[in-house]
Amino acid sequence: MQAALLAKPDPDLADFAALKRSWAFGLTGPALTPALRTRHRIMVEPMLQRAAAQLPALAEPLPLPGAEQSEALDLPFQIQRRVQSLKDLAIAWRLAGPDEAATATYPQAILDSLQPIAEHHFTPRSDRPGNWWHWEIGIPARLLDLQVLLADRIAPPLRASLLAAIARFAPDPARLGEGRSPATGANCAWSAGIAIRRAILEGDALRLLLGLRTLTQEILEPASRDGFRPDGSFIQHRRHPYTGGYGVDFLLRAAETACLLQHSPWPMPQDACQRLVQDARRGLLPLLVDGAVMDMVRGREISRAWCSDHGKGHMALRALLLLAEIAPPAEATLFRGTVKHHILADRARDFFAFDPLFEPENIPLGLLEQARLLCEDPAIPALPPPAGSVIFIEMDRVVYRAPAFTLGLALHGKRTANYESMNEENLHGWFTASGMNSLYLTSDMTHFQDGFWPTVDPCRLPGTTIAQRPEAGAAANASGSNLVGGVALGGVTVAAMALYAERGQLTGRKSWFLFEDGITALGSDLTHRHGASCMTTIENRNLGASGSRQWVGAAGPLESGAVPLDVSSQRWLHLEGIGGYVVPKLLGKARLLAMLDRRSGAWSDINKSPASPTEPLQRNYQTLWIEHDNPGEPGGYVYTLLPGRDAAETAAFSAAAPHQVLLRNVRLHAVRHKALGITAAVAWRVPSDGGGIGFGPLRLLAPACAVLRETAEGLELAFAPLTRQEAGQPLIRLACPPLGLDPLQAVVEDGVVRLVASLRAGQALHLRLPPPG
Repeated sequence: MQAALLAKPDPDLADFAALKRSWAFGLTGPALTPALRTRHRIMVEPMLQRAAAQLPALAEPLPLPGAEQSEALDLPFQIQRRVQSLKDLAIAWRLAGPDEAATATYPQAILDSLQPIAEHHFTPRSDRPGNWWHWEIGIPARLLDLQVLLADRIAPPLRASLLAAIARFAPDPARLGEGRSPATGANCAWSAGIAIRRAILEGDALRLLLGLRTLTQEILEPASRDGFRPDGSFIQHRRHPYTGGYGVDFLLRAAETACLLQHSPWPMPQDACQRLVQDARRGLLPLLVDGAVMDMVRGREISRAWCSDHGKGHMALRALLLLAEIAPPAEATLFRGTVKHHILADRARDFFAFDPLFEPENIPLGLLEQARLLCEDPAIPALPPPAGSVIFIEMDRVVYRAPAFTLGLALHGKRTANYESMNEENLHGWFTASGMNSLYLTSDMTHFQDGFWPTVDPCRLPGTTIAQRPEAGAAANASGSNLVGGVALGGVTVAAMALYAERGQLTGRKSWFLFEDGITALGSDLTHRHGASCMTTIENRNLGASGSRQWVGAAGPLESGAVPLDVSSQRWLHLEGIGGYVVPKLLGKARLLAMLDRRSGAWSDINKSPASPTEPLQRNYQTLWIEHDNPGEPGGYVYTLLPGRDAAETAAFSAAAPHQVLLRNVRLHAVRHKALGITAAVAWRVPSDGGGIGFGPLRLLAPACAVLRETAEGLELAFAPLTRQEAGQPLIRLACPPLGLDPLQAVVEDGVVRLVASLRAGQALHLRLPPPG
């Protein structure tokens, strides 16, 4: 890697001039000809109008550092927002061209506003109140883009002052927080990009190489837990799943840098480019749904009004378009086909339209034209994601795709925290990884985008079991249990999470059995240390501002309202346009309740950023939940989700009961799909006497998720331990020798499958067995 980075240590000025041109082109795209302006008018015209509308605000001076109002206004945020406005104006000026009268005054207006920032707000001597990120990443990145856009319009003294300030706040791409912490994950991609772009403006080859080396090392050999993991998971801040937030930012910024340097004397090393492509294919693609990126991997971003799931999904598509430029032919074809599918499938947000609410910049004209040509080219097929499941063990997330729906499961254990809240963001995210299942339907694409997070009851998230509402400011924490995981075989997935909530006061066992024809959820041993009752939410569907869809049961419509309606006598329910819900029986004194609730909330309730709107939103929700009214006794549940099914199909499923619950206790959860010949199970607690837990013709000797499938040739088993298993440990006791077993994973000794090498939690072991009998 080092040899590749030192390909040309003695560049000439032409190399940096070429990089500046490529950099500016990446921000704006080609000159805005009349044909392009017409072709992309729904993006370009609003973009130009917004830039013009920001001119009057430039006359309003920013508060001086130390002034009474500067702290209340979050000074670094206000500086960053002002610089972003200047960048918007610079892009509009470059797009319109030098002969456009409407934008001819923009350069001088930008310089007039930039001068006091360089003199008073962002200087080599400035203090740095507030969030470090604005000072070290947000403001420097925007100032560098602004300088390359203005080119020689910016005077050398002003340029020197700005570069000196950037050097003061971002001196080392490998360190952040005034040098106190290593730059990791997306923060490293940002800081390295700043070092590289500053080096381009200064003509400093050694600094460029330093930035490139820092980024390359983070891509190939991250020094911390942050970043992409071997299974495709992306972690930021050590324990928070963030593929759809920081992960998209990491891929986009790294891809931008790789494309910028691609034809320079300092290209990104090929192995780093290959790793980026691999990470995107393995880690990002499974989490895209009809143009959106799943909220369960967006962390705090779900609380940002200016960053929706479809908006961030379009940023992900932008990253894929760039990565296609550095990818091998097969992956380039995959990425372009994937982008085409999601652009055409997305009916919630037009990829080619300007979005005034989306804070990260809208797509540059060059990439926009590339995407338009891609969508118009009949020779490039749209490639939808394949059906099946992807289990991200290292971030406790599961994605399951069937023809009619996509479901995301957000779990947590000792590896990951239940949620992240910092900088006064995501204030109500308490249960977003406590078994929440996110259902995505092509008929209901705006469910999460349409004011869901500020208005939903945060204590009634689908799939979660809770006992009491957390106190304000409740801290995020990792579970005390490590029993979290899943395994897949033949289109069937089983996932499990040992509930350990309220710092151990609420415990239990929760599992999900995901089949193409429905998802059966089991719960057992739900116990509160102080005897409090708990509830399990089955559904909480956002109907929009005026939606009024009602539940339908066996006897017809059920008129639920703001007062909970007891529907315990119903074995199945249906919600128009969403699907069916089967509750075969209630356990103990539990009750099944439904409610049509009109809820109100503002984005500022869940995110205290100055950018959060304070206007209240109102949305209607249909909620279905089980009230476990059995204080002092363990609770449990069985229910099945039937996404996309109509009422008749739901009734038929309830009558046929194709998902047979075999066991649901403290040791084992097991479900058999009779028609498929598949049995799936979660072994929670294995007897210490070594006898194991019976599972078909074998016995499980370690806590695990397992799927057993009957075929004409015999049996297939997929087994994934819930905890790390070391070499030599027994996993399974067999009744007969296996037909197939990877000798690099395990061996059979006296009928017992033992590991040859350690097996990580969630790492699957597959074997074939002869037919029983």
